[in-house]
Amino acid sequence: MNIMKIEFYSLEKRNNLKYAVIISEDKDGFVLVKHSKRDTWEIAGGHIEIGESPFEAGDRELKEETAAVDYSIEEICDYSVTINETVTFARLFYAKIKSYGQLNSEIEKAQSFKELPKNLTYPTIHPVLLQEVIRRVRDR
Repeated sequence: MNIMKIEFYSLEKRNNLKYAVIISEDKDGFVLVKHSKRDTWEIAGGHIEIGESPFEAGDRELKEETAAVDYSIEEICDYSVTINETVTFARLFYAKIKSYGQLNSEIEKAQSFKELPKNLTYPTIHPVLLQEVIRRVRDR
């Protein structure tokens, strides 16, 4: 049995951040992406490349995976996911998308949703990340 735990942290300079994950929203709802090799929906995001800052990775992944052209993006917090004994750290972002270009990546499509669909790639993680961003963004 896998035991999973998600924890949130303040933004800090961390050397162990592996991913940038971007909760994005447009006028029609929250934007999720469908990878061409999967039948599920997911939040935009990906690996932080060597020599790339977390912000650069978040900005790059947002553009690559949603084709966002006119948008704002901000760092929200860091988080960790622990599954059994393995801990992975990531930076969580929030983006407001005003316009899109043409998708040109491994992503088949990006779509807005008023509510999260049932077929999520990470159904135990994505809802928690979305709720944390909503809480932090709406509380300001």
